[in-house]
Amino acid sequence: MQQSRQPGSEDALAADDFAGMLGFFSAKMDMSWLSGYRLDGQKAAWRQSGLRGMINWYRASPLVVADPGAPVPMPDLPLDKLRVRCPHLLIWGEDDKALLPSSTEGLEEFAPDLKRACISGADHWVLHQKPQEVAGIIHDWLA
Repeated sequence: MQQSRQPGSEDALAADDFAGMLGFFSAKMDMSWLSGYRLDGQKAAWRQSGLRGMINWYRASPLVVADPGAPVPMPDLPLDKLRVRCPHLLIWGEDDKALLPSSTEGLEEFAPDLKRACISGADHWVLHQKPQEVAGIIHDWLA
């Protein structure tokens, strides 16, 4: 996240037919789902919209992602405005290397009606890797 905030990061990620973006996405994670027509479609969308909007989302966030075991203080935010007051479902790939399980510690303070669903054999791309399982979890939760 911090690297993507740097000036020109969107250009670096887009260079060489999005080699940087694909390397960023696949760091220690299974990207086998992103091939063939899916990869072609994703690159077409990136070409059409550019990466600036996606990168600016990270730039606008006051949050800093801490290294494991090295917490950083929360920014001074109006915590009451961060609370999710409706039922909330968190679907998590147990092998996610981008968002570690520790990053959800204390989440119930902000989403007291939270249901967690962990999926084994999936990482950050759980929706693409286990679509039927994700759909089943959502279906059951909505019921």
